[in-house]
Amino acid sequence: MENCVHTNYSGFVVMRSIFKNITASLFLTFCMLSFVESLEAQVLSEKSTEMTVKNGEKFYVHTVKRKETLSSIVELYDVSEIDVLLNNSSIKRGKVKTGQKLLIPFIQNELENDIVQDEMIDPGFLIEKDCDMVFVSPDSIYRVALMLPLFLEQVDSVLLKSPANVKLLTAKPFSFMHFYEGFMIAVDSLVNTRNLKLELKVYDIDNNITKVDVAMQDPWLKNADLIIGPFYIKPFEMMMGFADTNGIMIVNPLTNRSNLVDNQPNLVKVKPSYYSQIDYVKNLVKDRYVDNNVFIVRMDNNGDSTIIADLSRELKEVINPYTLVSNRKIVSRLRMIYNKMEDKDEVNIEDVEFHSDGTLLDYTLANVLIDDSVRFNNDVYVVNYNNDRLETVNKYGSVARNNVVIVYTDQSVAATQLINKVNMLTERYPVTLICMPEWSKFDKLFSENLMNMSSVYLDDKFLDYNSVAVNSFICKFRKIYGTEPADYAYQGFDIAWYFLNALMRFGPDMSSCLPYYQIPLLNNDFVFVRNEDGDGLENINWNMYQFKNYEKVKIETFNIVDMK
Repeated sequence: MENCVHTNYSGFVVMRSIFKNITASLFLTFCMLSFVESLEAQVLSEKSTEMTVKNGEKFYVHTVKRKETLSSIVELYDVSEIDVLLNNSSIKRGKVKTGQKLLIPFIQNELENDIVQDEMIDPGFLIEKDCDMVFVSPDSIYRVALMLPLFLEQVDSVLLKSPANVKLLTAKPFSFMHFYEGFMIAVDSLVNTRNLKLELKVYDIDNNITKVDVAMQDPWLKNADLIIGPFYIKPFEMMMGFADTNGIMIVNPLTNRSNLVDNQPNLVKVKPSYYSQIDYVKNLVKDRYVDNNVFIVRMDNNGDSTIIADLSRELKEVINPYTLVSNRKIVSRLRMIYNKMEDKDEVNIEDVEFHSDGTLLDYTLANVLIDDSVRFNNDVYVVNYNNDRLETVNKYGSVARNNVVIVYTDQSVAATQLINKVNMLTERYPVTLICMPEWSKFDKLFSENLMNMSSVYLDDKFLDYNSVAVNSFICKFRKIYGTEPADYAYQGFDIAWYFLNALMRFGPDMSSCLPYYQIPLLNNDFVFVRNEDGDGLENINWNMYQFKNYEKVKIETFNIVDMK
């Protein structure tokens, strides 16, 4: 690939070649739809002169004409297909429709300089810095260092000595290969369609600090514009000091640690911290559950007490102090509970003691005063499961309204136990379960019980397999590498796509513009904030979804920008 320099990883090239040869290649019909030239007649088209700006990025507004195809439009504007798909979620199954309006990234050249002179800039983009006024020469050449744990010294021993059936599954040298390959798909697209001029140098840096010392002696690295990695925390902290000394932006791709950005103005942390989940849960409760009791269940005496205390305080601010529930609804709910009782034939409903909200509900009185209402106070309860089990939930749970149960644990066994225990409560109480911090990483949890409780999850990644852009990437990855992309492949693409686009847009001094620069990505959007002056930038974006009918359904309840 032109304008792209790779050094110090010849062994990796060999390893990658072997990987391609021993992995099966699968192609779906969608690949044919996305990548094969249309058989329809070619249409003579002209670029649109209508322009717009979205998140500080310039776009042509192209209206699809009769017989135009996605392929012909991509060719007309000389952009990559993934570029168009990421910015146009309205494209379904790789096909465009006559009259459909598409946003086509504006790639400026000398002949097009006059098109955008009178263009209106969205005032919402200009917050603290005139990022729209930044001029970066299209001839700029950027130096980017990618530091991956490749364990190249182990390649020969792995390939020659390990049993064939476990080589790719257990070998360290293959662990992060998909990150590199996804990264390179983004690089190739930007070089070929956006005229990115790039010197990319890949360093093999794992958890061996000696490799960090060797890299820091490289004169080329001291003049880099961007460093991505290392992936292990100790080598990263060493390289972070090097980047700070030399004024280089450095990207941490994997850690959730929030304090890493403290007093590190050149650091950008891609993975959101668990603390930033508080705003998401708060907004979800504000949007859907303001008239409910909320129970925060922690699974041990340790946990993250700061997050739990702050979450409790924030939720108390958004829930209503009390809720009025009609007696008609209460009677209906009590009858439903009574009908589920095994011994209902032996006792009259008027004689059953119904516990709710820390008191007894009188069925007979509610039925007599059917048109009246009962006032229930709302509160947030913090429960230590080891000491309390779920006695607090049993005592203060409401039969008349929904009960929000937030379980905070990072232990899979504890999560399984809680699912079963909380689900038993649904015999009496309507329950919504919110799972924190990252239950999506637990295996074998997505069961009937979870759907029964309308369980809500937070995840720092979310792949929409109905998205044409995602499917296009999958097909391209299969075509190039002959295998299915793993999670690291999407992360590698997103990081390369975002930061290399930002380099071309703002240049190496892009730090102050990133909080206002948001572009569509495959796996997780980046919304960067700087908590304090002198701190680094941290992504705060979490995906929130529910399992419905055995599928992940993303929750769109509020605008992430409103939380900044």
